[in-house]
Amino acid sequence: METVLQTIAKQANLDRILFTPALKKIYFDMAVGSGGATQFKHADTIRNGLTFAADKARDKKHVLLFCAVHELVHSYDMLLKTAHELTPVVVLAVNENAPGSLRDAGSFLPYSNNGWLQFHTHTLQELYDHLALAYHLIHDQKEHPPFLIFHSAVNHDDLGEFAPREDIDMGNPLTGLQTSAKTDEDPFAAAMAAVENKTKEKITLRGLLQKTIGNLREGYTEFGYDLPGSGFPIVGEITKGNWAVITCLPPAGAPDDYVRPLCRRPFIPDGLAEYLKKKKVIAVVEPLAAPGCTVPPFFAELAASLGAQMKARFLSIQAPPNCGILYNSDQRKIEGLIEEAASDAETVYHTL
Repeated sequence: METVLQTIAKQANLDRILFTPALKKIYFDMAVGSGGATQFKHADTIRNGLTFAADKARDKKHVLLFCAVHELVHSYDMLLKTAHELTPVVVLAVNENAPGSLRDAGSFLPYSNNGWLQFHTHTLQELYDHLALAYHLIHDQKEHPPFLIFHSAVNHDDLGEFAPREDIDMGNPLTGLQTSAKTDEDPFAAAMAAVENKTKEKITLRGLLQKTIGNLREGYTEFGYDLPGSGFPIVGEITKGNWAVITCLPPAGAPDDYVRPLCRRPFIPDGLAEYLKKKKVIAVVEPLAAPGCTVPPFFAELAASLGAQMKARFLSIQAPPNCGILYNSDQRKIEGLIEEAASDAETVYHTL
């Protein structure tokens, strides 16, 4: 994790990486290891960290707020405000350092619908790629939504090495050296600009997300991801079998017919419908739902958005978030449940 953060700080010319209280130890280790470099800063609260990141972003600075997922609940109103104002903030949230009761209950689920562009990453390469993608899109577009990257805490034997891309443009090389002071504007020029802006239709969050989704495929291709020929960006392959598995868990080692959407929010199901239309069973594998959630949210979303377009039977399979890679012994269990679902109209929910 430290290597990824140090690399992205250099490549994206970050003005600051902010660490929240739950990650104070990681901040201390990195600050000492870097010789006290000023790009690492500790925020005393998640709210102050988000305020600092938003203020810097408005000054055209690149800032990363690094927090634990369970801390976001203390700033949910600010997440909504940041999305409404289209502030170019990037937040990296990890399940690590969370209380066990939260970490084991899929604690990212309450934050699904807050207007941020969201990704779920599981390896160091995915983490680096999506951080780089976020800053690349910020630099490439004049307007964009904020980015929220959830990094899973599932137990991998090896999170893997990562390969930085040297040719990705992630911002002005002088970003980290600029002053926060704003320059005085010419009053007449400012007045004319205000008049011109009145004639333009103001960008909306919905419209901006649609625009950004259109640029995601190009960004993923630039980072070397092998995507289907069209539609929503996914990893994995859907072949000619009678069933398919859609998951938000790690894809490494998955057999054919296991796919994972690369972008979690916004989720556009149209690209998946074409690949799934001839399937008899569609299994949705996701972490255990948060306490009080009666229907697994990923399953509910897919079944509701895709169910009317096809005749497939939808099956929900929940797995503990610390179960690691599913696709060895658990693969046989999943395929057995799929066979059962194909013949038993009452079979809907299962937990591994």
